Amino acid sequence: MVVAPFLRAAIKKPLKLQSPLATGSYTNLSVNRGVAVCHSTTTVQTTLENLVAYDRLRIRTPNKIDYIENELLEQVHKDHQVRYYAKAFPAPLSDPEADAINQIREMIVTPFSDPKIKKKQLKMKSPLVKGEAIIFSHNKGLAGGHASISVPTSLEALCSYDSEKRRESTGTYFLTDETLEDVSPSHFVKYFAIPFPSPLNDRELLTSTIWTQIDQDTFVLVQCPTIVKTHQSDSTRGTRVRATIYQYLEMKRVGPNLTRMNYYSLMNMNGNVPKFFRQSKF
Repeated sequence: MVVAPFLRAAIKKPLKLQSPLATGSYTNLSVNRGVAVCHSTTTVQTTLENLVAYDRLRIRTPNKIDYIENELLEQVHKDHQVRYYAKAFPAPLSDPEADAINQIREMIVTPFSDPKIKKKQLKMKSPLVKGEAIIFSHNKGLAGGHASISVPTSLEALCSYDSEKRRESTGTYFLTDETLEDVSPSHFVKYFAIPFPSPLNDRELLTSTIWTQIDQDTFVLVQCPTIVKTHQSDSTRGTRVRATIYQYLEMKRVGPNLTRMNYYSLMNMNGNVPKFFRQSKF
């Protein structure tokens, strides 16, 4: 059923694989029904026993980008398991979600590629991270930032980790971190409150966070003022001031276990922000 089509003279098409050390091909058995047979081959520099042990571990603990459920139903014997899998397919973006991604890319990614715009090099906490900023308004706390780093892990593992961390409470950085709605598996709405020192008013954010997969090697995340109309409101909680943030995060596979992250942000604190606080906080 699986091997025979590749031994026969069936029409096979080449596959672009994550590693240049592997070769792959596939043949469509039913284009309309999405039935296809794939074949790949590679030589691995390890022992057979180590490879089998790793493969068994990987099957038991797939990342959440690949599967949203992975349940052991029965351990028949040590070499036979019955498992239930649910495959995670990216939800198609709505028109407002697609528009938000395109508009934010144009708003904050394009200025950093424009040589006419002056940029300030930033001293980052890690020497592995390169950072730069564009100051649009010193007094109003309006600035754009760009940071990039190569992470020694797979694209899927990094996306899974980033997705989980963004859905979790972010600790002591925020006074409030509240999920208002899970619009879809790739879009949620959150309310944040940021503490400011007296006599300044605390700031608050009302955001949409949206993920999408551009191609097999690229994921993009954006965060912006919420695009969900039922959560759009000018009223604030108490004396807090509504701030805005636009984020664009691109995660791109550049090797078998290497992912390049490019992070862009534009923050507007909507009001006078002292220099010492702006530099320490943002």
